[in-house]
Order: sequence, then structure tokens, then C-alpha cells
Amino acid sequence: MAENQRLGDVLVANDLITQEQLANALLEQKRTGKLLGTILVDQGFITEKDLSYTLASQIGGTFIDIRTASFNPEAVALIPEKLAREHLIVPITLGHDMIMVAMVNSFDIHIIDDIQKLTGRYVDVLQATESDILTALERCYGGGGEEKEVRLDELVAAAEQAIGSQKDTATQGGIITLVDHLLAHA
Repeated sequence: MAENQRLGDVLVANDLITQEQLANALLEQKRTGKLLGTILVDQGFITEKDLSYTLASQIGGTFIDIRTASFNPEAVALIPEKLAREHLIVPITLGHDMIMVAMVNSFDIHIIDDIQKLTGRYVDVLQATESDILTALERCYGGGGEEKEVRLDELVAAAEQAIGSQKDTATQGGIITLVDHLLAHA
């Protein structure tokens, strides 16, 4: 198994890159400090899927193509959006005492420990590509992150203002006016 081999050696052994491509990527890594896999993908030597599949095989893990996966809303609710986006994690499903997540970096034991502490569940990690994770994050949490929070704050302020102006006229359809106001500004 590839567990004890370096990424570059595994890619060469699997005929995904040549020894020359590995040498060039290693020089680039020394120069830039970037991760070897990122360099190989950026230079077009391998695909994101090749990289993710190889990384998963290195740890005896599983690669998942999450483009068409269903996500359990309860699992999504357990992982804060900020944490998910920052560490490129997508919650997939829950078991009795387990949460299954897809990650770009399934080697990050610190974040895996953090998820376990946060959820109180064993974390089953699957490897996925970065682009698929980013797409899945949009499906799970929607777009915008902070922008969404700001917009919600604006809507709450508008609702409070509308409620304040409607206190004396509640019998004149204040609730309907409030709802109309919120919908008009959503």
C-alpha cells in the first residue's frame, strides 16, 4: 500500500507523472513553499481528481465524488459555515455516533479532532477535490457567507423599524404591512 510512500513517488509509480515532472515540481515547491500536489495540478501534470484519489489511497481512505451527493441537513447544521468554508469541509451524513465529512485535506488531524469535539461524534473522513468541495459548500450553505449575515442584519433592522412605526396601527393591517415590507426588501 502507498501509506508510507511520498506523494510524488506514488504518482510516479502509478504512471500519473514522470520522474522529470516530479523533479520540476519539487524545485518549484522549494522555490514557492506550495504543496507538491497543488503544484502538479497547477502545472497540468495531474487532475484534481488524480490528486484526491492518490491522497485518499495514501491513508487507506476513500475518495468520493460529491458532485451528486445528498447532504443531511442535520449534519450540515452541526458544522458552522465559517469552519466548513475555512477548512474546506462538507458534512455529508450522520450515524448514531458518527458524522461523515468530505475534506480536501484528509491529513489534517487537528481539524478532524476539532470536528469530533464540536459534534461529540466520531468523524469519518472522505477525500474530495477542492472544486467539488467549493461547489458542495454552496449547495449546503448557500452563497455569500458574511454578506448573507449583513443582509439579514439589514432586514432585522428594517423589520424593527416597521414594527415601531406600526405599534399604534396594529389593527390597520400592521402584520401584513410588515410582511410586505420584508418581502419587498429581501
